[in-house]
Amino acid sequence: MSFTLGKRLFSSRKNRLLDGFNRVALVLSRNLARIPFPSSIYFSPLWEEEVKERVEKAYSSLARKGFSWVEIGSHSREVEPLSWVFPQLLSDSPEKILIHKGNLGAIINHQDHLSLFAEGEYRNLESYWKRLNKWDDFWESKLEYAYSEQWGYLTSSPSRLGTGLKIYMRLHLPALSFLYGEKRVFQWFKDNDRFLVEVYGEDDQALAHLFVFSNLFTLGVKETEILKMMQDFGKGIWEWEKQVRASLVKSSSRQNIFWQMMERLYEELMEGNEEQNEKKILDFLSFWFLARDEGILPEGWGFEFMKSADLWDKIINGGLLRGQSLKVLGFLGIELGRIWNDV
Repeated sequence: MSFTLGKRLFSSRKNRLLDGFNRVALVLSRNLARIPFPSSIYFSPLWEEEVKERVEKAYSSLARKGFSWVEIGSHSREVEPLSWVFPQLLSDSPEKILIHKGNLGAIINHQDHLSLFAEGEYRNLESYWKRLNKWDDFWESKLEYAYSEQWGYLTSSPSRLGTGLKIYMRLHLPALSFLYGEKRVFQWFKDNDRFLVEVYGEDDQALAHLFVFSNLFTLGVKETEILKMMQDFGKGIWEWEKQVRASLVKSSSRQNIFWQMMERLYEELMEGNEEQNEKKILDFLSFWFLARDEGILPEGWGFEFMKSADLWDKIINGGLLRGQSLKVLGFLGIELGRIWNDV
């Protein structure tokens, strides 16, 4: 009995340098002139409706171009791909709207009156910026933005003041976490004074070795400078991850240590209580993806020392079908229905 995930899932990922693990989102924060910002105590339902009406007038021309208008509710599937960029999107006030076509869109009445975004794979960063810039020009031609000659675009948070451009990168870094230790890698990132790094677990726990990076500064920095800075940073981190992966593939001694770690992690999963297993299960799956992606674990071969039925029970009983863990499983591209026994 062994543990495996669906072969169809891996065949679609095979030989891809960058995949769904590595995502980027560019967000421009914009507010309308002479209307209280969403964070203000004066931003009442009256002003929410005013923003909505102004946006709706501009939207009429977009509808003819195939854009969709979605009233965001607690179960809006359309916003699921954006949950890693806007984690509070479904829990805030109900008067939010999503306008989108593919991976280009705008969220109305969330952090700012308009949050314009383009989201997708990391390798298309520059092309996304060109699309987002044109998208911003469209809205500015229809609506008067809150703008200051001294400060630039005025936003609800000082962290977005100026250009209003935030670039978010989500990177999957299991090899770095394995070789150097997750806590050490996370601390290296936190010590950088130009970028913000976030993880999905509590107490700075990087569930499934997923890290989200964004630029700290938007004021006094040109959009092109932010773009280049994030592009260079992301490329450097991913090259580092690839180098460590290559060293793992070439070194039999490191592979032996890797398998010992996996076996120990699995045994801890089977022995531990359910409340402590969330991170361990997600980390186990993350390392499993690393082994499959790099050919350390050939197609159709599982971990012989594992009983997949036991791991399945842990996933079910550990509550991984809801909340943050379910979100992380989605980021990893795992559908629980594809986990089965490979006898």
